[in-house]
Amino acid sequence: MNIRAVFFSVWNTYVPLAVATFLIVSGVFLFAIVRYRHRPGRSPSAREENNRAELVYAAVLLGIASFLITVSLNANGRVDRTSRPAAMTVDVVGYQWGWRFTYPAHHVTVAPARLGARPVMVIPVGTNVAFNVTSTDVIHSFWIPYLRFKIDAFPHHVNSFVTRFTRTGTFVGRCAEYCGVLHYQMDFAVKVVSRSSYTKWISSHRGLHISQATGAAI
Repeated sequence: MNIRAVFFSVWNTYVPLAVATFLIVSGVFLFAIVRYRHRPGRSPSAREENNRAELVYAAVLLGIASFLITVSLNANGRVDRTSRPAAMTVDVVGYQWGWRFTYPAHHVTVAPARLGARPVMVIPVGTNVAFNVTSTDVIHSFWIPYLRFKIDAFPHHVNSFVTRFTRTGTFVGRCAEYCGVLHYQMDFAVKVVSRSSYTKWISSHRGLHISQATGAAI
């Protein structure tokens, strides 16, 4: 599942609707200012309510809210489902204040060598990857802005999702949940490489615990 594509499908629904709503409300507001502005010899209306207009207004709001909720729930369902099984798994563990990435099939673990170091997760391009996310202490949030997706990391609980990266490159990752005074140091990187480069990397590190002090992973 390409989570980034799901995000933009929702974005392309929300933004036009938000712009249209803003223009309509602004237009009605300006019309009311001009049409019903104070004029000499004109008394203010004594009418206190307009039940028909209020019912129409409430029905329109209910319809818009129901539509947006349906779009959001459908998008969440698409993220939770994947049409193809994952080709690999990465176990993600958040802790105060860092991240640890384990490739269980190859017994490879990547972790920062010191506080503030940025670990680098290496991923092959175009591959369905299952991420199992948890925490050892408090609630963290595993966030990769490029994917337009984040998921909470809870203690004693595993949250999972499947996605794939469609192009190579290095993408920043962060903790999106305030977790303590050094929360700002919980950065990491995702390095997406060709499948051949990933195979070479995983073969050369098989069975190792990689402690990264500089963030260089490949």
